[in-house]
Amino acid sequence: MDISKLRLFGMAHLQQGYLDQRQKVLSQNIANADTPGYRPSDLKALEFGRLVRDSAFNVRLSRTSDQHLVGARGNADQDFKAVKDRATYEEAPDHNAVILEEQLMKVSDVQNQQDLNTKLYRKYLAMLRLAITGRGST
Repeated sequence: MDISKLRLFGMAHLQQGYLDQRQKVLSQNIANADTPGYRPSDLKALEFGRLVRDSAFNVRLSRTSDQHLVGARGNADQDFKAVKDRATYEEAPDHNAVILEEQLMKVSDVQNQQDLNTKLYRKYLAMLRLAITGRGST
């Protein structure tokens, strides 16, 4: 059984990919904190509600009548889009807009989201194990 085909695991994998890419962008911001003229970037927020409604998670409608309309699938293989931070309230004399405290708060938020994602993944695995074997985790 390929668990990656289950919708919840697919969404957890997508969330983890988003968090990994966001971590890379934030680490670039921190690494360029002394680069003159550097503007920090961040990823566009991942919208969970859109993911649930998106047909990319293999939610297929079955046509039981020829009068039913045929559905269309969206493209879910696109990467997450990095956007420049526009709301910088502080800038160094060399026009660098990276505020380390702000970037570190974002890194901490990503870490918390990764921890939550991992815990949800483990709980779902335990629930599957219980459903299949009739016993909880040992």
